[in-house]
Amino acid sequence: ANAYAAAWQMELERLYQLWLEKCAPEDQPMVINSKTMFKGYLSSQQMLWNMQFGEDSVKALEMTNEMLMEQCYTLCGVIYPLMVEK
Repeated sequence: ANAYAAAWQMELERLYQLWLEKCAPEDQPMVINSKTMFKGYLSSQQMLWNMQFGEDSVKALEMTNEMLMEQCYTLCGVIYPLMVEK
């Protein structure tokens, strides 16, 4: 993995943790499930990209970075209202 992917993955972990802390207790299982589902989807996409573009190719890494970045943006949109409410 490259430095960008590692940075996006760290940010993603931080955002999921923040969402878990700020959401209502009854929503915590949904947050955990969302994280699990995304990680599974990312993993399957990475396998496909590695087969399509070559193991750890620049294109496969770019696709991974883009998917991680988009998920971080999505989570920011989910978390921000929770931060403002409290």
